[in-house]
Amino acid sequence: CDTRYFADDSSIGKEGRRVRCATCGHAWHAKLPDEEGEPVVAEETGLTREQVERLRQTAAENTKARAGPHAEFRAREHAKRKRHHGRAATIAWGSGFAIFVLAIGAAVLFRNEVAEAFPKAASVYRLVGLEVNRFGLTFENVEARRTFDGTTPVLTVTGSVVNGSADRLATPQLRVVLKDEAGNAVQTWTDNFSVPSLGPSERTEFASRFEAPPVETYRLSVTFVRPEGEGQVGEGANIEAKTDGPGAEGAAKPGAAPAAPDDAPGWSGGDGADEHAEAAPVGGPAPAVAKPAAGGADHH
Repeated sequence: CDTRYFADDSSIGKEGRRVRCATCGHAWHAKLPDEEGEPVVAEETGLTREQVERLRQTAAENTKARAGPHAEFRAREHAKRKRHHGRAATIAWGSGFAIFVLAIGAAVLFRNEVAEAFPKAASVYRLVGLEVNRFGLTFENVEARRTFDGTTPVLTVTGSVVNGSADRLATPQLRVVLKDEAGNAVQTWTDNFSVPSLGPSERTEFASRFEAPPVETYRLSVTFVRPEGEGQVGEGANIEAKTDGPGAEGAAKPGAAPAAPDDAPGWSGGDGADEHAEAAPVGGPAPAVAKPAAGGADHH
């Protein structure tokens, strides 16, 4: 056969020795090379090709018989490990996917709480089209009117705030931002609501009054803001002031555009769209209002 063997000279000896091929069973007398380094031809055994082939088959069967139980055991163990590895990989992938789905679901379901803890997350939710209300309150029937108190022009913002959640919520402060025609803030003031908190489905009405607003005021936005300078601002209503009362026509900006749509941007300093309300129709009845507590307004 084609099998070749290499042996140390000391194992062969000077007289040579009889060896047998473990593959085909062929036996011969091996000798060391002569002094010139030429290999000595192996001694012929006189076996025919058929005998050699039978010996080879017998040796192969003997080798297989000796290794059979161990080989089968190793094959079974390898198949078992392969099955266990595949099952573990499937469980790992399934668990990872389930955790991912649960995390996404929790982030969507509790997005208001997430935005409350991380205000900048509100912009991420807004990018994917999810509404976020960090304060849990919404504006309704927001309206702004320009009037005169004697000869002093006055801007009054009225409306309602509703608690649409199932919990009692503390009322934040009201922030009004006056903007010019380009949308830049020209005047800002804050005011307090008449109640410190609202229960589920409760509402409160507000009226915030500002004297001598800038003449370049074109529109305004009404938002919630955390008290004590925490800086968390939520977008509310973007509206335009209407005129009301005798002689008030001169206080309105000529050629004012119609009321801003629901999705109009709020104050540029806000960090998330939270609450939104439409302006009341021009000339519609003004809602009943409760004046904020004395000294509640902070004009700046």
